[in-house]
Amino acid sequence: MVRQATARIGVQVPVYVHSPVSPGLRTGNVDVVPPGTPEAGERPLPPKKKRFPEVHYITGKSNADENQSPRPTAARRVRKTLITLGAASAMTLMSFGSAAAAPVSHPDGPVLSGPAAQIVQQIKDSQNGPQQKPQAAKDNAGAKKGQAKGNGQNKPRQAPAPAPSLPDRIISAAQPEIGTTETGGDNCQKYSGQCVSWCALFAMNMWQDAGVDVDPEQYAFTGNVYETGQEKGTAYDAENLDQAKPGDVLLFGTGPSSPSTSKHIGIVEKVDGNQVTTIEGNTGDNTDSVERKTHELSSETFYGGVSPW
Repeated sequence: MVRQATARIGVQVPVYVHSPVSPGLRTGNVDVVPPGTPEAGERPLPPKKKRFPEVHYITGKSNADENQSPRPTAARRVRKTLITLGAASAMTLMSFGSAAAAPVSHPDGPVLSGPAAQIVQQIKDSQNGPQQKPQAAKDNAGAKKGQAKGNGQNKPRQAPAPAPSLPDRIISAAQPEIGTTETGGDNCQKYSGQCVSWCALFAMNMWQDAGVDVDPEQYAFTGNVYETGQEKGTAYDAENLDQAKPGDVLLFGTGPSSPSTSKHIGIVEKVDGNQVTTIEGNTGDNTDSVERKTHELSSETFYGGVSPW
């Protein structure tokens, strides 16, 4: 140990003596005086600084005895809490000193205060934030759904309308043509480049417009329509006229053999009992226009009919 002593050799001179012996013993010609003895200008040593025990920055355990309470620094308290939270990247918070703020504690760590406590609390909030977002989004979605339902906006989506059937497409193609007349007379019209009787040409054009695979130019004669229907299995004779339905064609006369026996053709628009409404071309008072007509559905008028093939 180091002690302050006064040497008594001629002149009293203050010296420091390193001695393992007990205070007050003489060594050689020097009187070793215990500290605190009022001798010839002795100057007392400054008090030794008290050292706080070391505290482990993770476990918080101290190497002091049980009578001494550890006093970790603010930097160590912050560092321990940050490591406990898994935020080692925030170690720069150790530079913050203590300031007036609400303390923040952790179940396994020390109490923090000041700017460090505020930042640690922000880290905790940021860690808890993502876990709360899904529930918050779910609540918001439920609120919006309830609001839409309350406003009558939560209506079921309507299924798209089904595509029109082939008979509907045929009728839809023919109806706008009612009133169309020949261009210049002499059986010249827009449905063919041929200036010939065109009732069958008109009917086959409407079928083609609706999507039926047919070449109208091959059916200037009505009997050809019936014969093709027989080949494709869609024709019916006079005894089965009750099969007639919208989109079919009915043939006027007694048979398909010649123009004198197969005289005319019309598209069925509607069947009502024994009455049939047709849309016909090359008819009317002057046989030069497209018109809607009604007939009795009987073998005296028709020799048969054909459904689209």
